[in-house]
Amino acid sequence: MTGNGRDWRRISRRSVLQGARLVAAAGVTLQAASCASMMRPTLSKEEAGYQDMPKGQQHCSGCVHFEAPNACSVVKGDISPNGWCQRYSAKG
Repeated sequence: MTGNGRDWRRISRRSVLQGARLVAAAGVTLQAASCASMMRPTLSKEEAGYQDMPKGQQHCSGCVHFEAPNACSVVKGDISPNGWCQRYSAKG
C-alpha cells in the first residue's frame, strides 16, 4: 500500500475495457450457440405424435414447420410431405 491508503495495484482503463470485451464476446458466443440449438428439431416422431399419413386436409407439406423435401424444424429425422403431427400449423 502507498502512504495515501490506496492499493498499490491499480487497474488500468485498458484492462477494464479488455475484460469487458471478453465478457461481451463470451455472451455473444453463448447466445449464438443457444439460438443454433433452438433451431434444431427437438421432438422425436413419437413425442410429436407423427404419422406417415395426413389427418384430413392437414399434411406436413402444408405446415409452416415443413422443410422440403423431407424435413421439419420441430420433428427429428426424415418425414413424409404427406405425413402429419400434433405440432401441425397451417401455412398462412
